Amino acid sequence: MDRSGRVIWQTLMDRDLASSILRIGWDYGLEVQVMGDEVIFCRPEDTGSMAFFDRTGVSYDAVLTDPTIPEGDIFRVMFFDPYGIKVRVMSRHLKESFVGRAEVVFAGDGFIDVLPYGVNKGNALYKWVDFSNIKYDTIVAVGDNENDLELLRMADVAVAVSSAPDDLLSLADWVVPPPEEDGPSVLVDKLLNLRCEGLKYI
Repeated sequence: MDRSGRVIWQTLMDRDLASSILRIGWDYGLEVQVMGDEVIFCRPEDTGSMAFFDRTGVSYDAVLTDPTIPEGDIFRVMFFDPYGIKVRVMSRHLKESFVGRAEVVFAGDGFIDVLPYGVNKGNALYKWVDFSNIKYDTIVAVGDNENDLELLRMADVAVAVSSAPDDLLSLADWVVPPPEEDGPSVLVDKLLNLRCEGLKYI
């Protein structure tokens, strides 16, 4: 979406695929988040998700009482394990069940993000650069979780937060501390040094 709110591109999730994903996840007992157009659907008992939505001002509708996809456009399905107990087993199950049909990635502590196949931050960056018609000499991207892998692969300079998983750290050209340890300042210093070398960046 551009600054005026106009949609530049979007990829909807096939409703049958979303329904299959939701049915598998439902049986694990994790909190459910079905992303629609301008609203997120969850279950009435998904108190952790609803508290997060309330804090961040995200619109939601706690109407899911069975694994049926609500009417309207669906973009992704997420699951949240507040205790981090079942999330790895469920992620593996989803990856095995939807090979070549969906992207299944960790998106933060206890979160599993399930997206249409080919939808990832790396492809979004590629589309943005193509759409913007701006020639960037150097693209810098920062990541801290599995859902940032493709983004870092697309960047000229890949930056990982030191608390990131090993697969992200192995891709990183630079590693910076997390935000609570002044990581943004470290990154800005590095970027300013990069600029001094006469390079442009985003």
